[in-house]
Amino acid sequence: MIIKNFLIYGLSAGLNRAGIFLLLPFSAMYISPESFGELNIYLVSSSLLSVLLTFNLSTIISREYYYDKLGVMLYLNFHNAIMLSFVFFSLIFLPFFYSSRIFWFFLFVLSECLFLVNSNYIRFKLGSGEYFKVTSAKFIFLMISFFFCIYILEVKGEPFVTTILIVLFFSNLSFLFIGFNLSTLIKIGKIFRRIGCGKFNRSYLLFALSLIPHASAQWVNSSFDRFFVKWFFTDTELGIYSFSYSVASLLLLISSGYALGLPQVCVKNFKIVGSNYFYKIFFLFNSFILWLFLYAVSFFMPKFSHYNNSNAFNFVVLISCGLYFLFFYLYFSTSLFYERKGSLISKITLFICLYSILALYPFASYLGIVGVCIVTLSAYLIYMCSVALFSSFANIMRVLLPVAFSFFTIIFFYRWGLNV
Repeated sequence: MIIKNFLIYGLSAGLNRAGIFLLLPFSAMYISPESFGELNIYLVSSSLLSVLLTFNLSTIISREYYYDKLGVMLYLNFHNAIMLSFVFFSLIFLPFFYSSRIFWFFLFVLSECLFLVNSNYIRFKLGSGEYFKVTSAKFIFLMISFFFCIYILEVKGEPFVTTILIVLFFSNLSFLFIGFNLSTLIKIGKIFRRIGCGKFNRSYLLFALSLIPHASAQWVNSSFDRFFVKWFFTDTELGIYSFSYSVASLLLLISSGYALGLPQVCVKNFKIVGSNYFYKIFFLFNSFILWLFLYAVSFFMPKFSHYNNSNAFNFVVLISCGLYFLFFYLYFSTSLFYERKGSLISKITLFICLYSILALYPFASYLGIVGVCIVTLSAYLIYMCSVALFSSFANIMRVLLPVAFSFFTIIFFYRWGLNV
């Protein structure tokens, strides 16, 4: 039962992010590297803004729902009332700004906040099956809309980026019609009465806020490099690097499942998750996925003529091995999450954030975009090792195995490149 739920959560999380991760490489077929880089900047910006605007409410749901459902619902209802008010108010101005990218980006971020929080609520209240329905609906709507715009409306070139933002906005709202009780959305009177009576558990909010620096610094580790490349290199190089990162980010479909599934499984089965058997399966599965993925990339890369070259493939290899370390970071950090050591995770993440920012300029100056990739790889390596120092799930062998396998992978694929 544990493995079944874990697989469903992994598949659901994968579908949740698969729309964007598949959409980006497909988009590369229809727009220039310059436009692709711009679209990527919008998407990575939204991932940070959605955490900041929700005050990291998803963390409260994940940690406290099993223990205080009513307390969690207060935060959920208040969030929904505020976000929906902003959406409806903004739509009033639609006739004036319907062609504005910034306008649709703003709406996309609001819808991202709504989906992020409410899908997490559905996951804990209704279980993995309903969560799978919600993420599947979003994925199906997004892909159908995307291909409709491409093949029926034939949207390409300059309007393409705005069209994608519109499609993303509406796909995020699909949860309203599947697996969700609409009565939980708007209970404004009860919400504000309880605020006045001091019914909110402020310790929940403090816990969530304590992880915002962690989430923000994590965003710097995974997304700030796009802004740096935009500043330091040309728009064309930004597009090629963004494409390489977007391809490698398909591995985040796996890590998304771990980020959602591991904490929940750990809370219920701490000893099982920390066992040698669980770790061996975890290591072998992720190592197999990494190699299978890189072989697949080497096969499909030639189909993207504007982005296809050995340098781009090498970028993918380096970034993918960095994301491979992220898998093990998520595993080791699960024990810290269980022990409510959110501030420790945040301190480590802030340290890695500073390293990433400070290392980008010297590495990029001497090695170009390869240097940016090396910073990403090394940041995730240091991240994994730092968390492992404080994790009850970690030991020397559990840390050395992914390190050795990752560097062997880099040497192997750099030797053969696109000819594997």
